[in-house]
Amino acid sequence: MSIRYTTRGSGEDLVIFLHEWLGDSQNWEAIFPYLPTTGYRHVFADLRGYGLSKDISGSYTLDEAAADVFALTRQFNSNNFAIVAHSMSGLIAQHISHTHRDSVRGMMLISPVPASCFRMDAAGFARLIAVTTDDNAAREAISARTGGAVWADVVGAETQHGTSGSLCRCDERLCANVHPVRYHSPGEGSINADRDFDRLL
Repeated sequence: MSIRYTTRGSGEDLVIFLHEWLGDSQNWEAIFPYLPTTGYRHVFADLRGYGLSKDISGSYTLDEAAADVFALTRQFNSNNFAIVAHSMSGLIAQHISHTHRDSVRGMMLISPVPASCFRMDAAGFARLIAVTTDDNAAREAISARTGGAVWADVVGAETQHGTSGSLCRCDERLCANVHPVRYHSPGEGSINADRDFDRLL
């Protein structure tokens, strides 16, 4: 079964966007106004257990995730693509670039998990997993990553998606209900899509 996705733009140049561990494809919505609408087809994937692919189960391994993303590129008949990935998905992107090096024309990795992974003691791992079920742990993690600047947006996203209870509810294997965090609003920053997109990819 194929992972699900949404697309924006039209063109032959395929760009795959991969979300972070506690995210889904909606995390990328804040950049939509900056993306060129012609020349590129932007594909925003939802990995197994997340977003539009929430009901697709699996082993949730690196190999499986990389194979899913590569299979997605085949649906667009593309032998050459770029990847934009955040956090955990940076590891997936690195794996794809290693196993399909002739197909990946470029990558933009945002705070990627390194290919070597990272070591964590039991206490650190417990704190990491806690963000999927404990609102206070999720708030602390978001605050640590953003300096508390986006907490109001997270609360707004929670309300927008009609959730109740925990910020991140999990199925048996992973965090599967996600709330997008907006780091910038349209009009902020100095990104010029026409100028910067080609340079970055």
